[in-house]
Amino acid sequence: MAAIELRSFPFSEQALYSVLENPHTNRAEIASRAHARYLFHYLSELHAGSIISESPYIDGDYLDDFATYYVRCFTPYLNHCKRLHFFVGAFAHENLTKITSGALAKEDLGRLQQEYLGFIVARPLPQAVIGRTALKTFDGDKNRRHYPCLRLYRANLVGIQLSVESLAFQEQDTVLAACATVALWTSFQKTADLFGSTAPSPAVITRASQAIHLGRSFPSQGLSVLEICTAIRHVGLEPELFDLQHTPPVPLVSLLYSYLRFGLPIILVANVPGGLHAITLNGYSLRNDPVRTTEIIGDKPAIPMNGLRIDKFYGHDDQLGPFCRLVVQDAPANSPYPIQFLREGTIAHPIAVIIPVYNKVRLTFLDVQMWISRIHQVLKILVRPTSTVEWNIGLLFSNDYKRAVRESELLSDDLKRAIVMSALPRFVWYCALSVDGRIVVDFIIDATGLARSFPVYLIAWRDASLAAAMVKLMNVASLEKTLRGIFSDRFFDFLKSSLRDGLPVTRIF
Repeated sequence: MAAIELRSFPFSEQALYSVLENPHTNRAEIASRAHARYLFHYLSELHAGSIISESPYIDGDYLDDFATYYVRCFTPYLNHCKRLHFFVGAFAHENLTKITSGALAKEDLGRLQQEYLGFIVARPLPQAVIGRTALKTFDGDKNRRHYPCLRLYRANLVGIQLSVESLAFQEQDTVLAACATVALWTSFQKTADLFGSTAPSPAVITRASQAIHLGRSFPSQGLSVLEICTAIRHVGLEPELFDLQHTPPVPLVSLLYSYLRFGLPIILVANVPGGLHAITLNGYSLRNDPVRTTEIIGDKPAIPMNGLRIDKFYGHDDQLGPFCRLVVQDAPANSPYPIQFLREGTIAHPIAVIIPVYNKVRLTFLDVQMWISRIHQVLKILVRPTSTVEWNIGLLFSNDYKRAVRESELLSDDLKRAIVMSALPRFVWYCALSVDGRIVVDFIIDATGLARSFPVYLIAWRDASLAAAMVKLMNVASLEKTLRGIFSDRFFDFLKSSLRDGLPVTRIF
């Protein structure tokens, strides 16, 4: 193989299309494709100023796909790619000679990392040129945008260590990987980081998922929901499936948030113009004020949750590009869908949600919502009718909860000590009630437990006045039977045990 060739260019639309071309796809064909145009606009918004092209580059995922299919084609395809590095400003382009000669000063190396926007692997194919891609996200926009599903990607550029926080994206290869395969591949990038599971190549995912497929695996014609679930089990995880067509309506926005905030990418199966399509959700936009009045469960409003403040989700859409916006809209009154998404000018209707979870995470969002709905019936009568009440429900590592408690400046030392010294399961559901923007009580639910048992593990009363009001209510003898009917006997007794003289203390049942 020839020596590595580095070339640099000032960033522009034509420069991007030129470095993406290969012997099978020229610049004009690249320019006609939605992915390339999307990436140009995306990188422009990140203020890209320089491109460094690195060739040849050996990409493990492409090499596996090459060995599975392309090496056996009569038309000769290259077994190596190009990797394109992007930087803010002109510094990288203007200092290519120093980069290749090792003459960059220490502070210049720091500047190179500071200005690094990430990379795109350009595959030498007639279609699906955009290979493994890891690019920075937009900024948080004053804590509105959240991207909890990112991980660290490292790139070595002739001995210079660069890194970027991202979630890998690639264009679907209709030979080896249809949209569902690429959605799984993206999701497994993060679950491998979270749980230590595997992150196989698209070719391996397609073959594993189609163990029960009646037709041939390659060329791939796409995956069914059953095959998506099979692929998730293949990497040692469990598929949490919410079939939105055959179950009562669910508070879908809050459900998606509850898993995303943990860092779990979600595979959204949606009906789009042209048929069913899989998108990997990986972020959300959380507003300060509600953007809708209610979420519906069947014919009843759900308890008020964070989903009321979410106006967009972000996802890797292999028909478009990374971190695409999906605007949340209320579905029409006669629609069978709980909500709909506006996706680049077209409507996407959610059909199913599939979440790859660790096998010990057994309670679902809907199980947790059932328990929290019981306590909400009572707590809502203890706050002023004019107050804004909201539940924040999400999956969490218990150690992350303890870390947040330890770092809080709003909790007493006694309450911090009671929480951080509590023995908790590794995975918990964190359920916090806020009144007028201030958290007043935490409910910690064992995510590894049983939905039909009593999974509430810890209650932390943060507000003394609410705790006192709850004590007063629960000590009314004439209400005890009603309250036990709402909560269950074990929940009622645990609530009483978590309150001592109306003070915010925590106990474990």
